[in-house]
Amino acid sequence: SDSYYIDREMHEVHLEYKDQGTQTVKANVTVKENQTETAISKRMIASSVEIKDCHLKISDENGNEIISWISGDISSVKLNENLKEMGYSNVHVEKDNDYALKINGLLKDKEYTLTETRPADGFVTADDVTFKIVESSSNNCRTKVLVKSGDSFIEQMDNHVVMYDDTTKLEFSKKDITNGRELSGCRMQVTEKDTGTVMDEWVSTEESHVIEGKYAVGKTYVLTEKQPRDGYATAESVEFTVEDDGRVQKVSMTDDTIKVQFNKTASDTKKQLSGAKYKVYDS
Repeated sequence: SDSYYIDREMHEVHLEYKDQGTQTVKANVTVKENQTETAISKRMIASSVEIKDCHLKISDENGNEIISWISGDISSVKLNENLKEMGYSNVHVEKDNDYALKINGLLKDKEYTLTETRPADGFVTADDVTFKIVESSSNNCRTKVLVKSGDSFIEQMDNHVVMYDDTTKLEFSKKDITNGRELSGCRMQVTEKDTGTVMDEWVSTEESHVIEGKYAVGKTYVLTEKQPRDGYATAESVEFTVEDDGRVQKVSMTDDTIKVQFNKTASDTKKQLSGAKYKVYDS
């Protein structure tokens, strides 16, 4: 079968003459075949740590979906109901190390595409991975998993297909409107627009605030200044939606200064008076 490894072992059969009355001599030989298998891993691009909660699917070269699942949740696996009609006899899955999924019974010499339909929160959607299973030329009765790179296919270690996810990256800038420099001493907060959940809080410094792997792609958040630095007015809140991109997304908020004008006028002429001395006290 196209979903099993060929058994290259030579099985010795012993047949022995019994007597002239026994016209047929029988011998039983058992040949055990193992299914094709490959493990699908979803990992962080920076550390190769397995990621859960990623929505994945595998399709054949005609675009037919074979299987879909959520990484780290074996109960989420869904197989195409028409697999038998498509030539698959016994596709089944099992949990591999960490959050990886082991798939048994894919067909040899067929191209498949691994697609991420939705990344986990804090990650961006990965590019599709095309792979195929081919028969090994060695005598260990196993197949090889090859992943497409450009126009060629590269053999993978341990029959693994690995898809890497990059993290979302946000850089928050609090700037002085007069000189465009980072403004320290402002108390900042980011909340999720739909739920009001507080995602992050910090006090601005002379460096921008960078956070990675926390904000979800496609969600809208609100950057709010809870308290400005002395001498500055509170800025209007800034809404932003996280893009499906591994590059640094910049969110900027500018503070204007507080301005007070003191006038000394004559009560009769209402004209400006010069020569008066002032003192200003705090509360």
